[in-house]
Amino acid sequence: MLKSYVRMPDIQQRRIVEAAHAMGVPVTGHEIYPAAFVGVDATEHMGATSRRGYSPKHGPEGRAYEDVVQIFGQSQRVVTPTLFGSLGAFLDRNPGFRSDPRLSLYPLWAQQTVTDASTDGVAAAVGLAGALESLKALYDAGAQVTAGTDTTIAINLLAEISAYVDAGLTPFEALQSATVTSARSLNLDAGTIEAGKLADIVLIEGDPRENIANTFNVRQVIANGEVYTMEELLAPQE
Repeated sequence: MLKSYVRMPDIQQRRIVEAAHAMGVPVTGHEIYPAAFVGVDATEHMGATSRRGYSPKHGPEGRAYEDVVQIFGQSQRVVTPTLFGSLGAFLDRNPGFRSDPRLSLYPLWAQQTVTDASTDGVAAAVGLAGALESLKALYDAGAQVTAGTDTTIAINLLAEISAYVDAGLTPFEALQSATVTSARSLNLDAGTIEAGKLADIVLIEGDPRENIANTFNVRQVIANGEVYTMEELLAPQE
């Protein structure tokens, strides 16, 4: 995948699309229009920066403009929401995850982004609520949602997926955003468990279709054909 950042002029954006598509590679960026017109495949973030000096995606409370919803729906383009503030809400409902032993695998500063995460602030809460409303509108219109975050800390991805359920997607639809939909958007023959497909598999305790937070209850991981228990993964490496 190629991502062009917000300062890329529109004419250069078109040239990136032409070159990438000639290689069979999808293109993503922060913009919606004219990005959708010139063939950019996906949009990053429900909010985030724009070189145009204002957000072309939503108003001050995070609610998407109707023309934005229609562009996503009619083009069925991909959106990766990156819902800032979702981690605090996720941890408020699952406080025990703040002290999970897997956090010790990260440097201290990274651990603190989890232990100190909160949902304090009216503006942030209103913005997240508006973004959730907008996400559901985009999804209902036909946009493809892929899960992603701006951090390498794994629990943020689980919080992101959980927020999609808060927005009104079913847990199964939210899980698809991190599996089959993501694979499809990258032109990868992956994302589902089928004979002949490349797949790493995570075995969890509980049914995520009943409670999306069960995705955090990992018991075993199958990676590159090797089976690992949580104890093995957390053991000190020699």
